[in-house]
Amino acid sequence: MNPIRFFHPPQPTRIWPTSDLLISLAADKKWDAEIKYNGWRLLIFKQPDNSLQFYNRHNSIISVDMSSFIPVLESIPPGTVFDAELLERRTKDLKGIVVIWDIPFFKGIDWRQKKLKERRLPLFDLFDVAPAKFESSPTGFAQIYHTQQFSNNFKSLYEKIDKRDDPIEEGLILKNVESIYKSHPSRAVDILDWLKCKKIGDHAKVKR
Repeated sequence: MNPIRFFHPPQPTRIWPTSDLLISLAADKKWDAEIKYNGWRLLIFKQPDNSLQFYNRHNSIISVDMSSFIPVLESIPPGTVFDAELLERRTKDLKGIVVIWDIPFFKGIDWRQKKLKERRLPLFDLFDVAPAKFESSPTGFAQIYHTQQFSNNFKSLYEKIDKRDDPIEEGLILKNVESIYKSHPSRAVDILDWLKCKKIGDHAKVKR
């Protein structure tokens, strides 16, 4: 089996907390929401020969030492790619934590044409759901979780995240569960099937 070549992951299109989409999409069963974490976009490639590669979204090998994740990923089938977020000293000195939300390749099969709700399914068996609060392991043991999905009342969920003011939480990602994985071989492309609603900083101006 040939190695899986790098591809640029899809990028969510930004919406604002004042957007009516937070209300209208909550009533649509094709959409759910995940917490957007303040981390580094991470693509984990477990190649058919069982070698592991850790890329950022710009096709560069991640500069963080990822050796602690190798034992945790040992049981993952070869020919698998995870789309994820690395929580590594971005805030609160957290390190050694990955949160996965998608599987564009699994067991050597290209899953990018599958629906998101189907691509997610193995994650629920492979990893625990992300906790409400993250803490680095005192022994340096790597932690891998999958994102939690929320339905109904996205506006209220965003307001709770904003009120918590946890620096590791940037906002929400709304996702169409019927959507395919729209990667690109040479550049990142914004897609309308994923919408990000980030908390507004003091420097930002809300577009209406």
